[in-house]
Amino acid sequence: MNDDRTYKLIIVTDMDGCLLDKTYDYRQALPAINFIKKQDFILILNTSKTRYEVEYYIDKWNLRGKEIFIVENGATIFMNKSLVKEAPLERYTTIDTDNYFSVILGLRRDVIEKKIKDIIESTSDEILWLKNITPKHFSELTGLPLYLSEKALMRDFSTLFHPLKKNERLQETIEKIESRGLNVSTGSGIIYLVTGRHDKGLATKTVLDLLRKEHISDEVITIGVGDGANDLPMLLVTDISVVLGRNEHLLNNLRRKNYVIHIPYKGPDAWFKGVKKAVEIVFEGAA
Repeated sequence: MNDDRTYKLIIVTDMDGCLLDKTYDYRQALPAINFIKKQDFILILNTSKTRYEVEYYIDKWNLRGKEIFIVENGATIFMNKSLVKEAPLERYTTIDTDNYFSVILGLRRDVIEKKIKDIIESTSDEILWLKNITPKHFSELTGLPLYLSEKALMRDFSTLFHPLKKNERLQETIEKIESRGLNVSTGSGIIYLVTGRHDKGLATKTVLDLLRKEHISDEVITIGVGDGANDLPMLLVTDISVVLGRNEHLLNNLRRKNYVIHIPYKGPDAWFKGVKKAVEIVFEGAA
């Protein structure tokens, strides 16, 4: 680290299992959120959730005006216009809408579903697809409150499914979907997400490129926090990786990194503990 420069700390984090526990109660994360705001760190929410779910938490955490978030497993980046001087990155599709510049990295839901229309139709007896999942059923499957389940089903750049049977046919179906140029991911094995060929890592790299241009006089240091397999691409591109829970896959794939912090449980308390350890590493190195 260069001691002659100032430091801008950026935290890129998953939400479920990290800032949120299994109750999805925003209040549990308030101590961590207040810490981030007090220290004037940049917080980037990077999640498989939809824009509409994330905006609910942004309002509850009073992050309006400084919000940066990535939704649907890296499909779209939303940046508050006050944080960037101009519409970002010409090589990507960028939309100037509402209070955001939006960088679109993914495929729209209708395009995805058109690509796999025959798969959806031929597996309807074994798989429950998005169009047939009600908010009530989604709530029962995931434990998400009904009002958030409604927002979770409002997908713009992904579709999802719930397997009624877990057998060889499920793996065959996943392989067929992926052969169409799409990604399939799951955290719990209950809900599977189908997206374009993008991930949390590509989205993280893209947004960090933008922020480095905005903070060119600062030394930008990044901390990534995650707990699931789909967080690996994100954790590989941040300077410090914080892994929550007992995920050997993540730990094995991050073992060559210089800075990996492991907290063997999940939720906002674990998140706060891991982030504070990471911050200590940053400022000890800068001393």
